[in-house]
Amino acid sequence: MSTKTRILYLEDEPTNRMLFNYIFGNEFEVYLAKNAVEGREKMKQHEIDIAISDYLMPGENGLEFFKSIRGKHKPVRIIVSAYTEDGDIEEAVKMGAIDELVSKPYEPDELLELLRKYSLS
Repeated sequence: MSTKTRILYLEDEPTNRMLFNYIFGNEFEVYLAKNAVEGREKMKQHEIDIAISDYLMPGENGLEFFKSIRGKHKPVRIIVSAYTEDGDIEEAVKMGAIDELVSKPYEPDELLELLRKYSLS
């Protein structure tokens, strides 16, 4: 059985999902989802430690996804967005609805450092 930190990455762009898995898949157990519906299914199937979601996606956005998964298992919640000045995101950070905000495009080394920080806590 794997002892790697389990990360769920929600991203509607296939290339970005592939890159995330390529960059972080060796160190972490990565699960990919193209939307919130698929993300919730992965959450039911696996005990996720860290959930990362793009903010803007068709259907539910990343904040709506995080609101929908409140419950018995609460992963670390990270939003990735090019729109870091968005009032909804800023409010979500202040209210504790998300744990971290990462600007897009992100630097892989910086995100890796953040993921390692949360995987040790």
